[in-house]
Amino acid sequence: MSDVLSRIKKEPVDTTVETKSDTSPDLPVKEEPANDERAAGTPERKEDDVGENKLSCRIRDPAGTLKRRRISDYEDECYTRDEASLYLVTESQDAIARRCVCLSTILRNLTFVPGNEGEFAKSGTFLGLVGKLLLLHHEHPPRVTKQRNYDREEEVDFADCCSSLQGDSEWWWEFLHHLRENALVSIANISGHVDLGLYPEDISRPILDGLLHWAVCPAAQGQDPFPTVSPTSSLSP
Repeated sequence: MSDVLSRIKKEPVDTTVETKSDTSPDLPVKEEPANDERAAGTPERKEDDVGENKLSCRIRDPAGTLKRRRISDYEDECYTRDEASLYLVTESQDAIARRCVCLSTILRNLTFVPGNEGEFAKSGTFLGLVGKLLLLHHEHPPRVTKQRNYDREEEVDFADCCSSLQGDSEWWWEFLHHLRENALVSIANISGHVDLGLYPEDISRPILDGLLHWAVCPAAQGQDPFPTVSPTSSLSP
């Protein structure tokens, strides 16, 4: 009986082995070149992924100081708003502007107090504010070569010639030089205690860019005295 049971147990094993051996030739065989093609295609995919990552990088430069500029590509004179014959500023706008001038004047006067230089020099918020005010709305238009064409008809839009008529958009222009003067005086008072290497580029670069620009600015705003001092004064930006 033991021999019969052993034979019965061995027979299914043999059948399974036979079925496996029979079905194995029918299975598709993978060729080696396919693996080579896949291996060769992976670097291209990696390069595409790297290219997409490079294109997706964005540089934040709200102050516009990272763009390299050449003085020869821009006009010597900066943009200046025309003087309006009428005072088009509303009472609410005038109140906001005077409040800003008062706050900047208070901060400026505090920098004159002995002992406050170090406190203002350690304040990243104050330095960031000064960096934004140094070149606020001070822009030089790009230099354009004008070619005269006497044959065509003159089509001139005189609405854009007088910027003083655009009172709604640039109502703050008359108060801008006060803020700039207060910022320059404040940074001059604390300059001996400021270490820009301790601050990130968002704070240090606008300050350096503003100071260097006013040192070489050929415009009248950079060469003439401040509007708040006498015309014979030598104090200029």
